[in-house]
Amino acid sequence: MAIKEAWAKESQDAVGKLQVLETGVTITTAVKTTDEEKKVVKLLGEAFTLFARLPGVSDQDKRDMCGKVHACQDMVAYRVASRVDPDFWTVPGAKPKEGA
Repeated sequence: MAIKEAWAKESQDAVGKLQVLETGVTITTAVKTTDEEKKVVKLLGEAFTLFARLPGVSDQDKRDMCGKVHACQDMVAYRVASRVDPDFWTVPGAKPKEGA
């Protein structure tokens, strides 16, 4: 069976490759974290490191900042998960965001 390839239109970076079978069945493959998403996650980690080195930052401040950085990183992870399995990771009734 011949397979036609088309790139996902979700972003300019072709977030995921779609394979459309002649039968009309569409399957997603190679859905990955974009370079921009990876950069955001890494920069958030760097922000924590820089914050933790500031003079006068307490252990509690570090724990609080760590939790907030992880919450932001979770938002990026949710974007990837919602591309992989949008039926499960999308809030019912919510409109998909452009470029998410």
